[in-house]
Amino acid sequence: MTVEESFSEKIFTFVKNYSNFIGVISSFILALLFVYTTIWQLSIVAGFIGGLFYKRMKHGAIAGLVGVGTAWLIFVVIDVLSTNVNSLLDQIGSIILGVSGLGWIFILIVILLGFIFGVLSGSIGSAVRMLLKKQD
Repeated sequence: MTVEESFSEKIFTFVKNYSNFIGVISSFILALLFVYTTIWQLSIVAGFIGGLFYKRMKHGAIAGLVGVGTAWLIFVVIDVLSTNVNSLLDQIGSIILGVSGLGWIFILIVILLGFIFGVLSGSIGSAVRMLLKKQD
């Protein structure tokens, strides 16, 4: 056995043993990077990649939910605390709903959309893995 084979076997066993954590962490890190770009829609790709680590759709959906949803939650909290977006959303809420002071509803909708994108993309990622799996 060569050094390259033993190293690749070590990597394979590491990924096999810790795939639960690797899926969630990779989904979280990629979603956090993609949310801070101007193309926030790429966070769907992050959930998809996180879902690829799981053989069951339920686990892929949970990985996407935790990874992408947490990244969006962190992004929205940082954005609300560091900028004046809350007053802007209050004004939009007063225009759409007719009542002032309901900007927090739009903040919750944005956070909820992040969790929904994570669930859908994680389950699609694990479904693609199941479709491409070799049948014995």
